[in-house]
Amino acid sequence: MKGYIVHDFRFLVIVLSGIMFITCRQGSSSSASSDQSATIISTEVQWMTIQEAEIAMTKEPKDILVMVYAKWCPICKKFDQTTYKDPKLVNDLNTKYYPVKLDAHSANEITYLSNLYSNPNFDPAIPEDEVNSYHELVYELQAGSIPSIVFLDKNFNRKGSEMGFKPAEELRSLLAMYQSQ
Repeated sequence: MKGYIVHDFRFLVIVLSGIMFITCRQGSSSSASSDQSATIISTEVQWMTIQEAEIAMTKEPKDILVMVYAKWCPICKKFDQTTYKDPKLVNDLNTKYYPVKLDAHSANEITYLSNLYSNPNFDPAIPEDEVNSYHELVYELQAGSIPSIVFLDKNFNRKGSEMGFKPAEELRSLLAMYQSQ
């Protein structure tokens, strides 16, 4: 009788172990498939033009962050190398804002809110890595310097701007502050 109890107990342990293995395996495969169907979070800021932001606003209104930069600006490059690499900041920018980059010295004509802006004093002889004339849209947005970050609400009203370099944590705090206004 004792032998049957030990044998039955071993059999029960083997059966229960098998059930636990199968259950755990099903749980891990279902979580793997749910991970695959989850939205992929970008590791880079999804920059757009101001025109693209205007179009996107018709589908889903959000606040806009306009990064006014110049190709010659070392602080602007530092933003790209450090601040805009922070995963939390990237996520906040891509989900809560329309992130726009505006080249302060662009020669392109830009239509913004049905108005055409240009850079009439742009000198094509000046190399890209040197200061050129400022685009009219820089003045319209009241960007104070290079670099500047201009915050716009869902109706394209200017909420404010920030000048100079901002580390990721500081910029995340500013995003939250401007979004709460």
